[in-house]
Amino acid sequence: MSDLETKTRKLGHSRGDLNKWRKEGYIPAVVYGKDLPESLPIWVGVNTFMKTYETTGKIMEISVDGKVEMVNAKVLDRDPMGKLQHVNFHKLVRGQKTQVKVPLHSEGEAKGVKDGGILSWGHDKIVVEAVPKDIPESITIDVTALEIGDVLHAKDIKLPKGLTLVDEGDLDIITIQAPSKAEAEEETEAAAEGEAADAPAAEAPAEENKES
Repeated sequence: MSDLETKTRKLGHSRGDLNKWRKEGYIPAVVYGKDLPESLPIWVGVNTFMKTYETTGKIMEISVDGKVEMVNAKVLDRDPMGKLQHVNFHKLVRGQKTQVKVPLHSEGEAKGVKDGGILSWGHDKIVVEAVPKDIPESITIDVTALEIGDVLHAKDIKLPKGLTLVDEGDLDIITIQAPSKAEAEEETEAAAEGEAADAPAAEAPAEENKES
């Protein structure tokens, strides 16, 4: 895990200072935590931050005044166009458990989907507790055995070593829904049309010669 370099930032900076830093590729950020007497305002390079975020996930190491801190990029503020404007970093304590939301991804094709069902996500993140070094970027769920009507709950997820589920165990994660009646009728009609198209055309009866 590489360190993300930051620069110290003074509170109460002017609009001109903000624009100057933004032109140089930086955005304002803040580091906070229980063991900090007060929040630390910093500047962080937006491109290097996004590269780190996409590579390691929300848990990363940043360098603040030459000191490396492990943090959770907890809040990312964006403008209406989706451009990143500000980041809130929650400082983590090595060896001390913390609660974080971890993204979920599915793997494989569910048996129920092969049978015409629809895979529907109820929640695509779960809250877990772990020490920082054990927090994964994401958790992958094997859905191949799920059939139509099956519901996978949070308690059914096989968590990596070191993680404890914080969310309710009955939280719906994935449901394999039966196709709707309309969809079933459309599939039946499409199949019938396909069979009709594949059937050999009947020969037209020969026209009888009429005597004039």
